[in-house]
Amino acid sequence: MAVRKEAQGEALNGGVAAPTPTTIDQVRELLFGESNRGIDQRLTQLDGKLEAKVDALHAEILVRLQQIETRLDELQRDTEERRLTTIDDIGRAITDLGATVRNLSASRKSS
Repeated sequence: MAVRKEAQGEALNGGVAAPTPTTIDQVRELLFGESNRGIDQRLTQLDGKLEAKVDALHAEILVRLQQIETRLDELQRDTEERRLTTIDDIGRAITDLGATVRNLSASRKSS
């Protein structure tokens, strides 16, 4: 019975046995092999370029983040210095105001 099915398959294929996978692979290689190798080579080159760009972008981002952190530290120090200066200025102003009030009070008593 198996012989009959093989014979029927050959009859459907024009009396020729179906090509083996290796034959098909060889035909594909002959028809498309050079093209596929070229595509693979270009993809490899593109992958390399993309990886280089990603690495450069990563390095640039790290540099910029470091710059931002440095600037934030500078701003924090500047803000703290301004706060302390403002507190000192307010203290001096209160002292001056107290002295002015004392002088006014003393001048009223003298009059």
